[in-house]
Amino acid sequence: MNLLRLLGEIEKKSAWSFLGFLLAIIFGCTTVYLGFYRSVAPDVNYRIKSNTTVLDIREELGALDVIYQGESLSKNKKDLRLITFDVVNDGNSPVLTNFYDPNEFWGFKLENGIFADEPSMVGASNDYLEKNITLTKLSDSSICFSNVILEPSQYFSIQLLILHDKNVEPVVKASGKIASVRQIDVTTFQGPEDNTPFIQQVIGGTPAVMFFRFLF
Repeated sequence: MNLLRLLGEIEKKSAWSFLGFLLAIIFGCTTVYLGFYRSVAPDVNYRIKSNTTVLDIREELGALDVIYQGESLSKNKKDLRLITFDVVNDGNSPVLTNFYDPNEFWGFKLENGIFADEPSMVGASNDYLEKNITLTKLSDSSICFSNVILEPSQYFSIQLLILHDKNVEPVVKASGKIASVRQIDVTTFQGPEDNTPFIQQVIGGTPAVMFFRFLF
């Protein structure tokens, strides 16, 4: 007896039995995936929320000029840029204090620019991070973070004022090594995340969508 005949006989006996059989397969596969194949690890990323030019000096503006540390930005073909980014754990496991490699500083480096002002933390997802995150300036283009516990979905926000050549855009590069984190990516925030509850995503939609979902 082949598989198609077996399924046909099950369906003839009871449609609900056949539906239960399919649900058992679906939930069984889901359980196997969650138990054996899904990766349980932290995933630290730097997510740029804003990247704007503070003073877009493209041409001489008559008698108007901008002086930074006693020098004209326009004459030196310099510009200022304000960047804000979140350091967030997108994974499903926390980063513990002993996860950080002591041989490499955890933080970030700038390419094509230097700090025009002291970098600062402008927000965090909880009081613990607000109290324990410290920024140590290693050079005019690099910052080291303190080793803190970063739980899933938790984050802190960094703001930078950067001096750079007006024809070259500065870039934020992640630094450091965290156990179980393959790579710290620097990405640009594309829009609000979908916070719709899982059960609503499963059963939500128009009647037509639900009908075709049932057929599928």
